[in-house]
Parts: sequence; structure tokens; C-alpha cells
Amino acid sequence: MGNCLKRKQPNAKELSKDENQNKKNQQEVPQPKPLKSWEIRRLQQQNKDDFVCRNKQDETVIKQPGSLNGLQYKIESCTNSEIYVLDHSTTIFVDDCTNCKIFIGPCKASVFVRDCKNCEMVIACQQYRSRDCQNIKTLLYCQSQPVIESCKDMQFGCFNFAYPQLNQQFKDCGINPWTNNWSDIYDFTKNTNGVLNYSYLPENEIQIIPYACEKLSSLCSREYCEEKQNLCVPITKGLRLSTNELSNSSIIMIYPEATSKMIDPLASIFNQRNDIQIIRTLYCKLLDDSRQDLIFNQEEKSTIFSQHDFSQSVLFIQLQSENLKQALDDIFGEYSNQYYLWNKTKASFTKISKIIFENWEDERKPN
Repeated sequence: MGNCLKRKQPNAKELSKDENQNKKNQQEVPQPKPLKSWEIRRLQQQNKDDFVCRNKQDETVIKQPGSLNGLQYKIESCTNSEIYVLDHSTTIFVDDCTNCKIFIGPCKASVFVRDCKNCEMVIACQQYRSRDCQNIKTLLYCQSQPVIESCKDMQFGCFNFAYPQLNQQFKDCGINPWTNNWSDIYDFTKNTNGVLNYSYLPENEIQIIPYACEKLSSLCSREYCEEKQNLCVPITKGLRLSTNELSNSSIIMIYPEATSKMIDPLASIFNQRNDIQIIRTLYCKLLDDSRQDLIFNQEEKSTIFSQHDFSQSVLFIQLQSENLKQALDDIFGEYSNQYYLWNKTKASFTKISKIIFENWEDERKPN
């Protein structure tokens, strides 16, 4: 850990530079024009084959950015194939696929994975539902709690992929990369013997990413795919950590004004650092009742809620670091007074952790 701190680490001083570069990149990448409802219906009726990938064997299928533009897509009965949906969508169905590598870009509603086996997937969605599947490895972004049913040998890891249009596609879907519940799996059909039907992937194990980098060379370079600075989703440890490890973490709440200024480049900054690890995150607007749940002393509560506009969204981050204050000061720079810290030394830490990351169901809904 000490050697990591000697390296130059990204921080808040780079925010303006990153923001300008992001704007430049967005200008360089043409964004598809939103379709009207009647245009969507006409497209789906006239070009049905464009919205279904069916009976592919030993093939590579790539849906380029702008090819779906928020519409529904189906992947059915494919074998030994690679399928890349590099656009935002409304709903995705993946049915009866075997030995496939499947990438699904941001999905506004649900991704259904059913009757599949021996597949590797990368998925970003608002809801994830899997049924009757076996031996599926998934790097997942999911804004709600992922659900499996009648599944075996399911393995999950944190979404970890990049291409130039991805961040804008998250925005088009109205889902925020900072609310990712990939590890909070709910199993409808738990085993009576206590053996779990799912586990967490060892980090860096899934192989779809290097495969994808080669296939998508026309869209972006392999270097772009693999550079952590290009990832718009923060890489989190999730619930793979033990209860003791979770209890040795801390939680910060970034105040609304700083959240609005830092939210886009902050994932890149955290992902590039080796001296701090993110466990869980939540980006939300605080409902009136939720504000009362937060634990401050009376003087802090009066000051915090009078000085900041909580009609805007805030960002909660649970994290670990051997030198937490030094790392946070370096990351936030001029914004170092724009967050509140709960750490393991405070008696309220366990309670506040449960409130934020387990009890606040309404706050996890799309803003």
C-alpha cells in the first residue's frame, strides 16, 4: 500500500480538464436523434429482423450505437456466438443461449436471461432477472436488486467495460452509474441446505472483455476499453467482503453542490487509484423522511441542512483505505470540506450503513 501512495494519483484538480475532454468527446461522437413514439412503432413493424438475434451459431453479431435507439431487443437460441449490443435499449430478452459471450449496453428497464448455460455476459440495466440458467458468469451493473430463480452456478462481478458512447447511453436510459447493486443478489429458490446458487467472481477473471476489445476495433481501440480512466461505472467490491471487512470501512456523503460538479469524472478518478477501494455506492435524492434517518449530532444536523440544497442529489460511498484522510484530501482537493464522514470509530456507523445501503428502497429508484 505504501508503494501505491508514491505514485501520482488522479484528483479533483483534474476535474476541469476531464470535463472539457468529456465535452469534446461527446461532440466528436455523433448522438442519435431521439425517436418519436410513432417512429418507434413503425420501425419495429417494418424491420422486425433488426430487433432479433436468433439461431446464430459460431457467429459474431454487433449492434452499433444508434441501431436500437432505446428499443426492445431479443437474443434467442444462439450457440458458440459473440453478441454485442452497443446501444441503449428499453428491454432485452436473452433466451436459450449456450456457450455465448454477450455484451448488453445500458437498458432502461429489464434484462431477462432465461434457459441459458455456459455463457459469459456483461450487462448494464435497471432490473436484472434470470431464470433456469446454469454456469453463467456476469459482470453486472444493476440499479435495483438482481434476481435469480431456479438457477445454479451463477457468478457475478462488477460491470467493467468502456466505449466512447457508454456514458451518454447511461444518461439516455436515466440510470446513474453510481447506484450499482450488482452483488446484492436475491434468490427466489434458495437451497434448503444453505448452499448458495451464486457466488462472486474472482476479480479480473471474466474473459469477455479482451474478446470484445478485438471485435470492436472499428469502434474504439483495445487500449480505450482497458484503460480505467475511461470507465464511467465505479468498480466496487460489493458484498464479496466479509462482515468484519465491511465493519472496517467508512462512508462519506458528498454534499449536493459538490456531487453535481464531480459526479461525471469521479468514477474515473477513483478507478485509477490504488490506495482506496470502493465497496458500495448510492446516488439519490434524499426524501424528507430519509433526511431524518441520517445520524448527526444536533449542531451538525442544523448546519448541514441549512447550508446545502438537498433538493439536489447526493452521493454516498462506502470505502476502505489505510490512509483514508490523505486519500480523500488528495481526491477532493478544493472540495475537501464538501463531504461528511462516518467511520468505524463512530458508534452510529453500523446503523447508518444499514440505513443507506439496505433500508432505502425508494432512493434507489431512477430520479
